[in-house]
Amino acid sequence: MRLLALSPTYQRRLLRDMSRFLLLFLVGIEAIYLSDKLLTDLLLAAMNYGHGAGFLLRSTALATPEILLLGLPLALTMTVFLVLLQRRETGDFVALAQIGFAPRTVIGLSLGLGGLGCAAALAIGGVLAPLAEYRLGLMLHQARYAVLTSGNPGIRNVINLDGATILYHRLAPDDAVSARVFLHLPIGAGAFRVITARDSQVRFDTPDDDGVLGLTGAQVTGFSTTEPPGLRRDMAVSAGRMVYHTDIFAVPQFQPRESAASTLTLPELLAPPAGLERPAQEAALQIILAAMLAFLSPLVAATAMGLTRRALVPLAGPVGVGLVLAGGFAIAPAADWLVRFGLWESIGLALAGGIALASLLSLVLALLGDALLAPAQVRL
Repeated sequence: MRLLALSPTYQRRLLRDMSRFLLLFLVGIEAIYLSDKLLTDLLLAAMNYGHGAGFLLRSTALATPEILLLGLPLALTMTVFLVLLQRRETGDFVALAQIGFAPRTVIGLSLGLGGLGCAAALAIGGVLAPLAEYRLGLMLHQARYAVLTSGNPGIRNVINLDGATILYHRLAPDDAVSARVFLHLPIGAGAFRVITARDSQVRFDTPDDDGVLGLTGAQVTGFSTTEPPGLRRDMAVSAGRMVYHTDIFAVPQFQPRESAASTLTLPELLAPPAGLERPAQEAALQIILAAMLAFLSPLVAATAMGLTRRALVPLAGPVGVGLVLAGGFAIAPAADWLVRFGLWESIGLALAGGIALASLLSLVLALLGDALLAPAQVRL
């Protein structure tokens, strides 16, 4: 859609610059978040569970949408502020004023960009992020128990299944199969067994079958107030190899997507499953509030640009970015407060508040008049 008083060529150049800055800011925000996520969560999971670069790449890709919903308004604010300020200081707006460029053009541009940001936020928060969060959780769950099928314990792997604790520890960095195994198995009130082994081999045919753990060089010690140490009746030793048959190696099923509000899409949140009404309403409100913040952020940036004069150079831009950042942090408590009025009433209040703020910012831009367009000798 062609913007008022902007030629198609100039419009393409303006949108190209904004797209480039927006991409750079989003990549920067994602890099900061993903570096923390990678070092504190994903990398440790890969090392502990014995996975490689492929696991890291897939899990990092699935973690990406989580921060986009909050990073998009911030990136939009910085993009619109810098690009419009640069164009104003080079005299573009004054030159374009001869053919009808006016404050209403800046308002229309900001509203158009806000509409695109709002649609993107709804798509990310309402569909992409919850589905990616579920896939990431499922991937980490499967990675934790992959040792049961692969036999590769990673650097150190502790698994708890049905009260039994199994600890794997690789003997040497170049040994991908053998592992030091420690198994702590409660067998009743006041009784448990400790099994240690030099080597292990796991056969786990299907998720519904009993797992079979083969232990080489196994030593079994039983602790009980009613029976002496010894082998359990369901253990057998053959040719120096003990085979322990049990169903404790059945991998726990990951919770279904419908069991958590954070993994439901926006249409599903508006008609939530039984028992998730309030969490689903809060999650839906957070998505809608984030979309409203994305809608308002270009108007905030344009207002900060209009107020940027020599005396306000170090103030107007940072204050605008700070307001959007504070708005992002306020989304969760605002949703928690609004949900008491009911879902649809809360959505109506959020939309009314967003429209009121948009009208106020548009009025400020209109009142700035020619000061919005004239260069202020600001060095970028």
